[in-house]
Amino acid sequence: LLNEARMLSGKGRLKEAVALMDSIDVNKIQMRQVKVLMIFDRAITLVHLHEYDRAAEDLIALVDISDWSHALYTYFAGCCYLENWRMCQMGILNDSNSKGIKWYEENAKKLIFSASSHLGKKTFKAKNLPLDRFMLRKVEQFSKFQKQLGCENPLDAIATSPVHELAYFYNGYNRMTKDGLELTMRMLTEYENPAIKLKDSDQELIKNLLTSLTMRRLGKIKEGCDLLDKNVLPKFFSVDPSNGKVKYIKKDEDPWAYPTALYERALFCWKLNDMDGLPECREWLTRAQNYAADYELSTRIGMKIKAALDRVEH
Repeated sequence: LLNEARMLSGKGRLKEAVALMDSIDVNKIQMRQVKVLMIFDRAITLVHLHEYDRAAEDLIALVDISDWSHALYTYFAGCCYLENWRMCQMGILNDSNSKGIKWYEENAKKLIFSASSHLGKKTFKAKNLPLDRFMLRKVEQFSKFQKQLGCENPLDAIATSPVHELAYFYNGYNRMTKDGLELTMRMLTEYENPAIKLKDSDQELIKNLLTSLTMRRLGKIKEGCDLLDKNVLPKFFSVDPSNGKVKYIKKDEDPWAYPTALYERALFCWKLNDMDGLPECREWLTRAQNYAADYELSTRIGMKIKAALDRVEH
């Protein structure tokens, strides 16, 4: 069931994947590791469908079932409630078909900012897991902006919706339906709060990167590529026109985003030029690989880049 649901999800048949996982009572699964995977996969698929209430409930349930990643599950659930709070503010979700704007606000605050208290309870080789370290850095980032802006509500100090960032790590942009992508576009580009109005260059970079990917999936390939070329890549990367030498500006605010942007630029090249763009694709992937740094998600992003390079080589 789990693998069949994963195959459906990989083909963008998200509702069918959830229905398949719902066809079994997960509480009756005796193998705990399978039970955890089933609930986590369902939560991720629900996130791709923007069904954040159920996704958050699954993620919170995992804290009691799994020995690992309690901090990530708590943070992820809080990000789901944050997105619902934002959708209530924008009138996309209303109180009659949700838990209510106040409830989402309180639970988003509680879960996001308490997530770090779960760190250190279970570690691998005495280190927190990569996504747990990523979560800690994000929460510290939000707290920094709250002090900078003097916001009473800490949720107003969160710029780009963190749930969309997390969706990227689980291949959400390749799996979302057209409706889901259009809603993602609205949430990334139309929602406003003090942190977004601040137009911090690092936060704008994340927003523009995710927006460009959404555009590509919606068929606006040239527009998405232009956004990446003008508003993302120049922030950390340049090519000397006189000798073609590449220059990297080392940044550490959101370290996963920089090699990712170079990797995604290769995919834009493929979408725009097909086989004719193969040499340029390879060049962008090599640049992504050369933006070497030991950051929280370096293994995850690095494997993605290497797999793409291997495919290009063959």
